[in-house]
Amino acid sequence: MKTSIQLTFIFLLTGLAFVSCGDKYYYNENPNAQQIILSSRVTFQTQPRLQDDMIVSGQALSLFITPNGLTNEILYPNVNIVANGSGGFTSETMYYPLDGRNIDLYAVHPYSTSASLTTPLDFQVTADQRIQSNYLQSDLLHATSFNNARSTTAIGLTFSHKLAKLDFTIESSQGLDLSALNNVSIINTLPGTEINILNGNISAATGTPVIISAYGVAGSSESRTSVSDIHAIVVPQTIPMGTELFRFTIGNQSYVYTTDQAYTFEGGYQHAIKLTITATGIILDSSITPWEDGGSIGGGVTPE
Repeated sequence: MKTSIQLTFIFLLTGLAFVSCGDKYYYNENPNAQQIILSSRVTFQTQPRLQDDMIVSGQALSLFITPNGLTNEILYPNVNIVANGSGGFTSETMYYPLDGRNIDLYAVHPYSTSASLTTPLDFQVTADQRIQSNYLQSDLLHATSFNNARSTTAIGLTFSHKLAKLDFTIESSQGLDLSALNNVSIINTLPGTEINILNGNISAATGTPVIISAYGVAGSSESRTSVSDIHAIVVPQTIPMGTELFRFTIGNQSYVYTTDQAYTFEGGYQHAIKLTITATGIILDSSITPWEDGGSIGGGVTPE
């Protein structure tokens, strides 16, 4: 049975009050009010790996806070929260409602000025994912947490990867030197989707087919017959049989893999793609596994 793929981060909301001030809800004059504190202790590892299990430092997200069950009354609309690279976030100061109501949280990565709880958010992966920032911005994440009572304990936000991750290995069965490998591309995939921030559902892939260049391709001064640690993120979709799907270039020579059956990229999963050059063509070997579970994060820090 397939399981959902999750990243877990913790918000510690210890404040006591909201008071309306225009479209914000602060009560900064209350001597007992405390701001939201973001956790920073990571229990599973100390280094991020391109957001497999931790949101990378500097990545911004959209956060919405509402009274429990009242999505038409937004206490904090589209707050820009920024990951600190060790499981925590920095953001504007936020507090609990003055009337003691429980709260719901909704978050989506990456941050968008167009993010809304009432309208699906348009999203597109970046075509040139050779640049790390473009790769990270292509990683659509979503989290919710409901009915949180005023407390000094942490509130957990569990982020799910909504798109599909491709992990490439290029091999040669005939001794071809792969040191000059300079590009790995996914061709003929649709780049767009929409996400409903209330429930995290995404739409079917949309747009005009694009060429996505993968992250992690680097030349080598040493001869090699196998190259790995190459990644790309695509919108979930099914590729028809007979489609040119993967292209990789060694020096000036390009190689293309055409599907011999329909191939499906599933959201929330990572697909291991092994392309082997043989005397008669290219062989595809693939497998699918859950995008790594991030484990848990706990503990608190003081605001910066």
